[in-house]
Amino acid sequence: MDRFLQLFGDNPAEYVVNSLLMAFIAYWAWRLILSPLLAIIRNLWMLRAIRTIGVLEITPPKQPHTQPLNTKNLFAVLQMNFKSKSPVSFEIVGDKKNGIRYRAVADKDDLPSIQKHFASYMPELKFKYFDTAPPLRPGAVTMGLKQTRSFAYPLKPQEDLTETDPIAFIAGSMTQLKDDEEVALQLILRQYSSRKASRIYNQILKRGHAKVDGILKLSQPLFLTDMRFSAYSSERTATLLNDFAASLETLNSPGFQNIQYSRHPLAAQSNKYSAMLFSHRLGSVLPCTPSVLSAGELASIFHFPQGLIRTEGMVRTHSRVLPAPISLHGNPNLTLL
Repeated sequence: MDRFLQLFGDNPAEYVVNSLLMAFIAYWAWRLILSPLLAIIRNLWMLRAIRTIGVLEITPPKQPHTQPLNTKNLFAVLQMNFKSKSPVSFEIVGDKKNGIRYRAVADKDDLPSIQKHFASYMPELKFKYFDTAPPLRPGAVTMGLKQTRSFAYPLKPQEDLTETDPIAFIAGSMTQLKDDEEVALQLILRQYSSRKASRIYNQILKRGHAKVDGILKLSQPLFLTDMRFSAYSSERTATLLNDFAASLETLNSPGFQNIQYSRHPLAAQSNKYSAMLFSHRLGSVLPCTPSVLSAGELASIFHFPQGLIRTEGMVRTHSRVLPAPISLHGNPNLTLL
């Protein structure tokens, strides 16, 4: 014990100074080395875990009417389903045969709650359940998407979808596909819990020289978001990737915050890694890779078109779905046809 104490000095002054120095080193060792290492080990362990995931395919009505605030509130309500060990994948997929479809992929135990919240958000939605999640098509190219600046900088606000609707351009990039082509946008969501967001928020308020949009973003629920886009084509993979990248310009705020593809020097190995995560619906292993998006930003990317759906090939219902009368609930003598 005496030898241990001697490491901190021979007098009270040296003891205090060396103790503070050791505490400083320990803090930064935890922040820069130990905490990221533990996160990587935890994420690698998740890759070995066996998940029983299912698919909830969501079909919008022919003419959806909902405001961005309502969609933002939907993601705020859904956040309890976004667990670090079992993230939820929201996807927009398209091919020539089946058209453009929305789906949520999550643990089977979470899908009933997710369906309930979507039905509350828009009662006209129709749902179809599948027991297994389709894997990524062999040979597809998968590209990760990232924010170009700190997550505190927001994307362009989307308050009036009647003037410009980002999903019209995103879905439009998935049209006019050939018989063998498939595309998919994937958003893997996990809860984001960090004092960093609160610290930045307080600094913005104190200094008062940031955009009001930044303050609004940090005051919303935040989510770790792994964004990926996959494309399969025998001839036009690069074209499909470029068309989708161009569709994201409606979300970008030039000189402030953009979403763009992540470029890696080891492209082949990176594609295999991204394809594996895509198929298993998992977040990135590296803790520094995911973006951090607010509920409002997610609502700008993943929502149903505003007004009459005119996008070519988008699957939608043509009749209004009404709930069964309360008198039919629990009556064994009546059957719905």
